[in-house]
Amino acid sequence: MNQINENYSLVITGNVHNPTVISDFFLKNSGIISDEQELDRSKTIITPALCQIFIKKSDTVFVVMPNVLTITSKDSNLPFTIGKKYCSNLGYINSIAVGINFEVLVTDFNFEKWFENYKISTYNNAMMQSFIVTFTANPNTKCNVTITLNSADKATFRFNFHRDTNVPLSNIPFDFIQEANKFKNQANEFIKNSIK
Repeated sequence: MNQINENYSLVITGNVHNPTVISDFFLKNSGIISDEQELDRSKTIITPALCQIFIKKSDTVFVVMPNVLTITSKDSNLPFTIGKKYCSNLGYINSIAVGINFEVLVTDFNFEKWFENYKISTYNNAMMQSFIVTFTANPNTKCNVTITLNSADKATFRFNFHRDTNVPLSNIPFDFIQEANKFKNQANEFIKNSIK
């Protein structure tokens, strides 16, 4: 079984994210993104309802809407580093929840073994291509895993580690990077254990 990590994302739901103030100028001057990170200005959108900024080299998308911030990247640390800086600069925004997400493609996936482990007796290609499994990652965090069977030997595992916060961004009681590293390990263990 081979694993290919495809995407990492940080999602922060909250009140009063303001897309109109989140410009490439603001992001660079506040230190949320570094001067070395080249932006693709042709894909920048800034409206009262949506701000979307692309960072070229790392295939990173930074999206702000009034009720949610989403940072998605192929770089395993960048969403969490940028998110930490965003929270430091805009600490007055009230957070509702934080999601730390991973997408992993598994090749050489033995779906028959997986069905056997989860006591699923039949496989119908048209009906059963995605499954959702939920587990508790720690006392404060739940994880939803969506498993999509792409073909007879490939599956995509999408992990959403969700934690309620209900505090200002500056008071979120955990470090995104440390939590992401713990959750990456739990995700890898989940994949290994799910097809033993």
